[in-house]
Amino acid sequence: MSLRPPPFSSLGGRASFARHDKLIRLCAAGDADEAAAVAFDTWHTLPSDEEQ
Repeated sequence: MSLRPPPFSSLGGRASFARHDKLIRLCAAGDADEAAAVAFDTWHTLPSDEEQ
């Protein structure tokens, strides 16, 4: 039995899931500009080496 929380159970994990879902929908719709903005924001939510 694992005591770890399920993936995406944290607030940050759910936000990440939502960003990726939005990115996929924008790509599927052909909205390159908005998809690029979401991708940019997604990468900039990751911790940098300086923050670790």
